[in-house]
Order: sequence, then C-alpha cells, then structure tokens
Amino acid sequence: MYSVSKVIVAACLIGAMLIAGCSKNDEPDAEKPTISESPTPEQLSSANEDKQLQEPDQLESFLAEWEKLPPIPSTITEFIEYPVGRFKGIEEVEGNAEVEAFLAELPVLPVDASTRDVELYFTYIYSLFKPDLPDPRDISVEYDKSLPDGADPITPELQKDAYNVEIVLDASGSMAETIDGQTRMELAKEAIAAFLSSLPEGANVGLRVYGHKGTGSNKDRELSCAANELVYEVKPYDRPELDDALDSFKPAGWTPLSKAIELANSDLSEFEGDNNRNILYIVSDGIETCGGDPVRSAELLKQSDVNPIVNIIGFDVDDEGQKQLKEVAEAAGGTYTDVNNQDELKAQFEQSREEALKWHNWYLESRGKALETRGDHFDQIIDWRDEFTDKMNVSYGAYLDSINFLSGADKINGDQRDVMLDYYGQLRDHEMDEYERVSDELFELQDLEFEEAYKRIEEIFGSKQQ
Repeated sequence: MYSVSKVIVAACLIGAMLIAGCSKNDEPDAEKPTISESPTPEQLSSANEDKQLQEPDQLESFLAEWEKLPPIPSTITEFIEYPVGRFKGIEEVEGNAEVEAFLAELPVLPVDASTRDVELYFTYIYSLFKPDLPDPRDISVEYDKSLPDGADPITPELQKDAYNVEIVLDASGSMAETIDGQTRMELAKEAIAAFLSSLPEGANVGLRVYGHKGTGSNKDRELSCAANELVYEVKPYDRPELDDALDSFKPAGWTPLSKAIELANSDLSEFEGDNNRNILYIVSDGIETCGGDPVRSAELLKQSDVNPIVNIIGFDVDDEGQKQLKEVAEAAGGTYTDVNNQDELKAQFEQSREEALKWHNWYLESRGKALETRGDHFDQIIDWRDEFTDKMNVSYGAYLDSINFLSGADKINGDQRDVMLDYYGQLRDHEMDEYERVSDELFELQDLEFEEAYKRIEEIFGSKQQ
C-alpha cells in the first residue's frame, strides 16, 4: 500500500470578502464604509473561518465517501487495475470549464484538517484523473513450433546458405561390371553429374574417389589401397571443372572404404556442423577389401564437429556387401539404401536431397521466424512503454493543475498544497520505479523466450543430422 504521513501545520485560510452593513439598531449618524473600501486582513481571516464553520457537514460527507476509495496504488498491477478516472486524458485543468466547475464544488479543507483528511483529498484528485494504463500482460507473442511437414517450396536463396555436399565414390574394379550395357561407373557418374547440377547455385560440392589406381591383383593391392583422392575440392559447383574431374578416373582396383570415410571427414572439417549443413553420400558396390574398419571410421565421423547427414548407397551390392554397408550407415547415424540401376540411383540422390533441403529450409525459416517474433515482441514492449509514459505524463499535468486550482480557489491553504505536492512527487517517483522495473522484466522475458525458441530449433535440426 502506498501510505503517506505528513504533519500539516495549521495556517489561516484566505476567504471571500464580507461587506459589513448597518443593522437597524445602529445610530443614524454612524459612519458607513463605502463600496471602495477593502476589508482588513483580520476581516478576511474571520470571514474564512466563518465559512469553514458553515460547511462541516458537507466536508464530512465528502470525507466519508472518499474513505471508500481504493488507496493510492503501490504495484504495477494496482496502478493498472485502479478504476479509470472521470476526467482521464485531461492534462490541463485551466480553461476546461467542466473540470473547473467540478473542482469548484469541492469542500474547503479546514486549517486544522488531519493528515488523513489531506491524504483523502489527494486520493480523490488522483481518482478523478487516473488514466487507463495499458497492461503489460496483454503483450503476447508465440514462437512458431511447426515442423517442416508440408513446408513451402524450397527457394534457391534458402538452399545455398551454408550447404555442403560431398560424394565419396567407389572406383574399385568391380565398378566396371555392366548393367543394361553400361558399366556401374558410367551410370554412377551420370547420376552424380545430374545430381550436383541440380543443387542451388553457390552450394559447395566435393567429389572423392577411392581404389581408382592399380588393378585388382595382389601385386597392386598396396597401390590401390592407397588410392584416395579428392578430385573436386569442396567448393561452389562448376560444371566444366566437375566434368573434368569425373573424366579423370576409371574403375581399377581394391576398396579402401574405411580410409575414404576418414578423409571425407577431413575434407569437411572446415565446415563445422554448428554453422553448416553437411551432407555426405557414399556410393559403393562392395565391402572394405584393404583391411580397414569402416564401421569404426563411421563412428568417428558421427562424433566429429562436421556432424554430417550420411547417406550410403549400395549400388547393385551382394548380400555380404549390403550387411557391411548397413552397419556403416548405422554407425554414422545415417541411412542405407540399396539400388540396382541408374534410375534408382538418381531417385535416391533426389530423395535424400529433398529431405535434407526440406530440413535445411525449415531450419533457416524457423530461425528467421524466431528473429521476426523477437522483433515483434520488442516492438510490443516499446509500444507499451510509450503508451504508459504518455498517459502517466498527461495525468501528472492534471494532478498539478488540480492542486494549484484548489489552492487558488481557497479550497486548501498553502501548507496543505505543499503536502499534496509532496504526495504527488512520491506518487510519480513510485509509479516510474514500477514502470522501469516491469520494463526490465519484460525485456529479460523477451530474451529468455527467444533463447528457448532458438535452442529448440537447434536441437530439432541437430537431431535430423543423426
């Protein structure tokens, strides 16, 4: 509760002029004052005291009604919920005939009025001009929590942001086997070329091949198992350069799959997963044949800062090869798909691309929406602050004008006016303190809700990379 305790020093109240007249018992020759004569200070004081003595019942009636008023508020909730005043929105009393006439009907406060009486008088003035303050609880924002199912079409502008794709291609001798008149390698190269050309402009792409040197004989095993080459560095797509890279190798020897996974991790190491969308495709037609442990390499890939989405595609693979490649995919937290021809390979590239870009698009859009919501939240807080201060300032002008009017109309004396001005100062300071406190809390809440929304987006997006 807002309380005020002040000791009021009694003072004489200046009243209206009384004109002395003669009674019928006066002596005929008694001297009468002329109309131009001014009353003495003693006459004024006596007249004001007589007026105060004539109005005790009226004052007591007002005070009894004012006792029913809610006390001056002390919290932001009380300030807001306090009944709106009859003259809300009026800043200047002087010149407002309706307000002046209303205040002129208020009772005179006697010089010996109690502290409580003065406080009640001020409370009534406050109640007359109390503004309709905006409620900070009406500030409402809701962060978007929808997932990308049925998301809007992906735009190239969204796709290209921090999007990196590397294809690791098995170039061992078994890729020379034919399907419908073309080698597996020829079919794979055509599918890869079509896939990479469909990526958004500016997206980074890379191509690594392994086992593309030597032959499948034991004498060439060391040479072939050491053959692991990034023929197209991870950078924006350039068709002529990629075509040259695809033409630079042919199916040859053994299958160093484990080493290829390790080196792919290194290829993407500059693109940490926190700020990049990394996607790794491994296309193979068989098992590891160089003594490596591709499952362990896949586990290390999953634990790395690269944190890629891993898609392993078995191209016309036998049962033994499928078993190992599925284990590799599981260890990497990725997916395995078996394809038997070029159409299936192209379809798998496209499907995994669309899935990855769908989440990439959702991620970017969700972060954008979160920023927009944060901006909207900020704007609502600023609007609340502006409206609150504007209405407070208008009411402050009305309180001051009313106190001065009452003093000028001899409703209160100088000491009582000073006490009311002190009440006004305390009210203003307390109201501003509450306003600043709530403003700070609103901004803290805004930051907290934004951080929680952003954290949720990162967690969901991260889970889709597993």
